[in-house]
Amino acid sequence: MTQIGICKLCNKTKELRISHAIGDSIFKRIFRNNSGNAISISDTNDEVAYSSDSWAEHQQCSDCENLLNREYEKYSLGVLRAQGVKVSKRDIGIVFDEIDLHRLNMYFISLFWRAANSGHPAYKNTIISQPDNEYLREAILNNKSVSINKFSIKISRLTDRTPKDGFSQEELKGLIVSPFCRVYHETKINHISVCFTFEGFFIEVFMPGLDSGRREFIGVIYESRTSLIVPYLDIFDIKEIVAVMVDGYGKHAEGKSKVKAKKSIQRKV
Repeated sequence: MTQIGICKLCNKTKELRISHAIGDSIFKRIFRNNSGNAISISDTNDEVAYSSDSWAEHQQCSDCENLLNREYEKYSLGVLRAQGVKVSKRDIGIVFDEIDLHRLNMYFISLFWRAANSGHPAYKNTIISQPDNEYLREAILNNKSVSINKFSIKISRLTDRTPKDGFSQEELKGLIVSPFCRVYHETKINHISVCFTFEGFFIEVFMPGLDSGRREFIGVIYESRTSLIVPYLDIFDIKEIVAVMVDGYGKHAEGKSKVKAKKSIQRKV
């Protein structure tokens, strides 16, 4: 079904396409591996149930959708999936070498911006001020660098160090969590981070950007560099995701579940 409206990115009245913040290809990969469905745990639903919802809505025109895919998403998903890039492993994490960190940074920025402008319930906790919204819109549309003082991106690789019967890497890649917010109380300024989980990675978008000391933490993206160390992060060290698991297990134990087999999980909060 077509819909005429104002494109969120170019601000022109055009035919709008069904748009995804977290890309459709990520959802399709999960659905393909799980017979067309994922497991959905939602605070708006008393049951654990199967879902084929990919969190999409009419948002961008065809030209802008193509721009987002061509300039940011296609390349960056290739990096995350270690396709055509140099990847090595260390004790602290994985290293991506000779990559375009401007494009990777802008991919996460554009994903965050799209989520913040989406009306889908899965993105209801993704917040942005109107001045920052316009600042990012223009940067994304014109492929301009975003100041690290205003927005910083940190990325970690999910692991499960459970000695027995833990999540495999493939299972962690099948986990998509509805974005949630954290508040970091600093001496001089408070930071808000919006957190995303997909493709086996945990991504934080910090507003305002991290101070000079914290920018040197591994996992923080610098556009001027060509390599990135992505630290390992145990999934059970993320309390918000642990709460999702406990919620789902509780509903399943109470018989409030339509799920018969172990599959990938979506979380809508």
